[in-house]
Amino acid sequence: MQKAWIASNHEVAQRYVDSIIESIARQKKDKAGTIAALKDFLGVSDQQVLEVTYNYFSQDKITVSQPYPKPELFAIQLDQIGKQNAAAKGFDISKVIDPSFVDSAVKRGLDKG
Repeated sequence: MQKAWIASNHEVAQRYVDSIIESIARQKKDKAGTIAALKDFLGVSDQQVLEVTYNYFSQDKITVSQPYPKPELFAIQLDQIGKQNAAAKGFDISKVIDPSFVDSAVKRGLDKG
């Protein structure tokens, strides 16, 4: 989100981030509900495939409960952009990421479900 938009829509931005964090918590706590949603969304009825999919995406290393934006998570993208745009090389991504929305959600316990 652009800073100007966030400045005039802070509540909307916070609710958006809250919904992501709440959905991750729900995914991890409600296996049956998540598998039912996967079944509908993917159009898959094979229970084994659904179980494997759920188990994979519920791992903390795949879907983190507290999705903080960290500079190292953007390294590959910055490298690719830098290959096409020299001005992007050495760009300090930490100047444009804002962890405050995730912080707020975590402080309110939304990551616990």
